[in-house]
Amino acid sequence: MRALEDRISTRIYGLERLLPSLRKHLSKAEDLWSTRAPEELLYSPDASDALKLFVTDLARFQDFLGRLLWELMRLVYQDDAITVIDALNLAARTELIELTPERWKALREARNVFYHEYPLEDAEILQNLEFMLREAPGLIDAYCVVRDYIAEKFPHIVEDAEAKLAHVRKKMQAYERPIQGPRP
Repeated sequence: MRALEDRISTRIYGLERLLPSLRKHLSKAEDLWSTRAPEELLYSPDASDALKLFVTDLARFQDFLGRLLWELMRLVYQDDAITVIDALNLAARTELIELTPERWKALREARNVFYHEYPLEDAEILQNLEFMLREAPGLIDAYCVVRDYIAEKFPHIVEDAEAKLAHVRKKMQAYERPIQGPRP
């Protein structure tokens, strides 16, 4: 049980580290979507790179969140036989998240098409991108609800993740200090 709690804490830590990047890239992608023509989105190097960063962060975030939900449902129900799909169904059925397993799968397929299947039609790429832009805020909201649930039911897990984050932030601040020359 402690090992499962440690993995949940590690997932929260990973999601918390990824969340600012996802929000930043989502905002940039939404801005591009609303201000650029479709051809520009796909064929302008700066727009294309920004969209790829968004999709990459979204994919990582969804994968981390899926693992977090799976491990959380195994902990809550004390059942190691729960599959990822079972965990998504349980989380949706208990209204822990609003994302249905079907929407979860559709989001996963959309991002995979964007990266791996090289669709021949620009319209298909744009349709998948629009879907991901629409679903990303819901994915972020789902994480926030799950994190609050864990903080309420298992506060020590969130405290452990926050301690890891604080430790990393402290180390990062040390690297951000200016280099001082030799003392006179």
